[in-house]
Amino acid sequence: RPTAVNLFWALNRMRDRLERMKEGDQPLAVLEAEAISIHESDREANLTMAQLGMELIRKQQGSPQNILTHCNT
Repeated sequence: RPTAVNLFWALNRMRDRLERMKEGDQPLAVLEAEAISIHESDREANLTMAQLGMELIRKQQGSPQNILTHCNT
């Protein structure tokens, strides 16, 4: 789920994209494409964080570990 900061960032990005529309562009298609782009970028970032975390956890195999996550990680 998005945090308030993420939500406002995404809404601002969508608004900015609408302001850059060219004549003849379809607003719904433009917004859908931007939403898909946001989703794909967010997914890639989350997968990267997960892979980095997994590497750190694997390095410590066999010893006790404490894992603390913040926000929507």
